Amino acid sequence: MRSTGVWFLDKIFGGIRPGKTYEVDGYPWNLLKEVMHRVVAHLSMEGRVVIIYGQYFDGLDPYLLIRIGREEGLDTGLLKRNIRLARCFKGEDMATNIRRGVKTAGYLVVVDPYLHTYMTERSDLYPMIASELYRAKMRGRGILIFNRIRWDGKPLGGSLHRHSLDYVARLVMMDRLIHVELVKALDRPPISFAVDASNPWRRRVQHLLDRWI
Repeated sequence: MRSTGVWFLDKIFGGIRPGKTYEVDGYPWNLLKEVMHRVVAHLSMEGRVVIIYGQYFDGLDPYLLIRIGREEGLDTGLLKRNIRLARCFKGEDMATNIRRGVKTAGYLVVVDPYLHTYMTERSDLYPMIASELYRAKMRGRGILIFNRIRWDGKPLGGSLHRHSLDYVARLVMMDRLIHVELVKALDRPPISFAVDASNPWRRRVQHLLDRWI
């Protein structure tokens, strides 16, 4: 088991391991994006991390990565050497880059895998991308996905995608708290708690009222 570098993800996932697929979804996107940077920084200490990024713009912030590395006492030289980024400009690129990235990655981090597919309403691409993620898992890669949720609370990718995952966490920021929930797990009981959003990287759980009842 390897640490994600984010204590509340480790608390609900129990760390991450090769051959399993983990997803973190929720909102706002800026929260998921910073969590992704922290996870990538820590995983890069263990080996090659390939990031498949499903957006035209935005993406990986090297300055944020270095800042996190220095704050956490990580080897920033190793961090720079072990991270690779592939950007996707259409839905087909996501499946292709997953297939290519799995050949060299120790860990595969997939960001917004279904965004292009959702925006273009290309439903034929959903099973293509889900199949490549499943093949990557079968090759023993540790896979961590950062995904969006729709207005109705469902993640992009639909039920086909969700069924193929081993572990799913949801992060939702509300009322100055980050609500952390384990939505799906193979071998862990359901758990949810809240974290102070002003400094979420500090190990402090904010218990909600309904947990005391």
